[in-house]
Amino acid sequence: MRQCHKQTQSKYQPIQEFNREASTLTPKSNNVEVPRSAVEMKVLIEQMRAWLASRLR
Repeated sequence: MRQCHKQTQSKYQPIQEFNREASTLTPKSNNVEVPRSAVEMKVLIEQMRAWLASRLR
């Protein structure tokens, strides 16, 4: 069980990193468009995660 969790976790690692990067963009910007774009990025990242999860079953 633990090994399976580690394998799944490592497959999602890049997506988790993308999500963290999108999250850090928002507080660092003074431009109104950046938070909006960060939200759009997070939606796309979630779609990628869902697609990947459906392929790994």
